[in-house]
Amino acid sequence: GTREVRVKVINGNSEFTIINYDGVNIIKEDIIKSNFDLIVVDEASAYKNAQTQRWKTLKNIIGDNIWLWMLTGTPAAQSPVDAFGLAKLINPDNIPKFFGQFRDSVMQKVSMFKWIPRPNSEITVHNALQPAIRYKKNECLDLPEVTYTYRNAPLTAQQKRYYEVLRTQ
Repeated sequence: GTREVRVKVINGNSEFTIINYDGVNIIKEDIIKSNFDLIVVDEASAYKNAQTQRWKTLKNIIGDNIWLWMLTGTPAAQSPVDAFGLAKLINPDNIPKFFGQFRDSVMQKVSMFKWIPRPNSEITVHNALQPAIRYKKNECLDLPEVTYTYRNAPLTAQQKRYYEVLRTQ
């Protein structure tokens, strides 16, 4: 909603307030004034980069009297350095002060533009993200077996022509 609608929700009498992470900056001051004691961030990997406005806004909101819980299934999805922003929010004392120092602890440079994870990077990332609780998928999901359904979807005449052009050319 609009800024006014968001402010009304924040200042409402609800026990819980939910906002998407891109809306937090819009009403940052109202969130701070509301004196929340706990902020829960789902899809926390959106905060992996400590240089973004999104990250800086959350950092300004959380304080000594605010608990921060961050939920993610992918704390280091693309590389171990993805954990830096999360760790800097959760427990900055667990990691080096600067990104380059963290990068050097979890990655090694193999050429001018190529970095690869160090052999111990998973342990370093795990330690950086403490305190943490980890659940494996088999511990928290009760999913039914996968069901496969096959359906015949004939191509239209135009699709057949384009398909033939792609196949032959």
